Amino acid sequence: MSENNFTHICFVDFKEGIERNNGIVLDVRTSFEFEFGHIKSAKNIDIYLPSFLSKIEKLDKEKHYYVNCQSGSRSSEALRVMQELGFKNVYGLQGGISSWYYPMEKGA
Repeated sequence: MSENNFTHICFVDFKEGIERNNGIVLDVRTSFEFEFGHIKSAKNIDIYLPSFLSKIEKLDKEKHYYVNCQSGSRSSEALRVMQELGFKNVYGLQGGISSWYYPMEKGA
């Protein structure tokens, strides 16, 4: 656990958690980065857009969320925001998408 009370997990645990918990993958990178390659079934919510907070607030706080960005910095910020909003089951991909060793999808 980090000092912020959310967890960053390796790509193997990230993938297993998604499958085990019927988790929702949130990719907080820009749409350009997302289109270049993303985890299958990921939902793109760009942390830089003004609509980020309102989109996050609409999510079900009881579900499990697996959050990624490019290197882990933006996902840490997203996890902090989600925790402040009352989300309990949020996990970040340690090292970001650059540490993901499974196949990715391209396009929106």
